[in-house]
Amino acid sequence: MVLSADAMKGQEAAHGEYYGLLLLAASGMMLLVESLDLITFFISLEVLSLALYALSGLLRRDARSNEASIKYFVMGAFASGFVLYGMALLYGATGTLSIPEIGQVLAQKAPAPALVAPGFVLLTIGLAFKVGAVPFHQWVPDVYEGADGGDGVHVGGGEGGGLRRGGAASADGGPDGARHVGPGDLGDRDRDAGDRQPAGDRPVRT
Repeated sequence: MVLSADAMKGQEAAHGEYYGLLLLAASGMMLLVESLDLITFFISLEVLSLALYALSGLLRRDARSNEASIKYFVMGAFASGFVLYGMALLYGATGTLSIPEIGQVLAQKAPAPALVAPGFVLLTIGLAFKVGAVPFHQWVPDVYEGADGGDGVHVGGGEGGGLRRGGAASADGGPDGARHVGPGDLGDRDRDAGDRQPAGDRPVRT
């Protein structure tokens, strides 16, 4: 925000709503990193997305900026449907909204329930649309071209960076790195402890 203050001087977008939307997008990214369940993940993702939709069309008298905002909004709403449907299937298959608990349930069930595969597919498609990953990147050139330079940076780094950091935090069990130990981890921990014991103290396996 501090770095973009000088760049936005003299622009039509240099009004209070620019800084408000920028703070709203930053709040969405912070919540996305902290989310450990599907509902919080979706709400924080949409808070971030709505702020980016508005930032893309902040130059109200620029036709390209208006086109970028509309295209971004339509494609983002389309992607949100995929994300929400995928989350619903995962909840139906595991019976929980907690991301670490979903991993534990899937680790205990073999084979995985039938709804897991389509749920992950729909969730992946929706998130790929959100970050503009190939082959779901058709909207990216129009939005980047129509958005103002500083807003394009926020669009490019906002959802992609937030999703990568949020996924890493969820995989670790939380933003503080505290890993949720599952049944499979207990066996690995016991094997590691046995490997660290001196040779004379190790139990003899027959």
